Amino acid sequence: MSSTWPAPGSQQKLRRQGVVPGDRVALLLSNQIGFPVAYNAVLRAGAIVVPTTPC
Repeated sequence: MSSTWPAPGSQQKLRRQGVVPGDRVALLLSNQIGFPVAYNAVLRAGAIVVPTTPC
């Protein structure tokens, strides 16, 4: 796994939106490729992932 995975700058985008280390970020995504990408971006931003699944 490269150091730029999940996507270059994704954690910086989260931080620009106000996410700081220790924040909780809910992911409302189905189990598709976007979920692990977003999950890892949140972790790299230092935040806590709160996974949820749409009904």
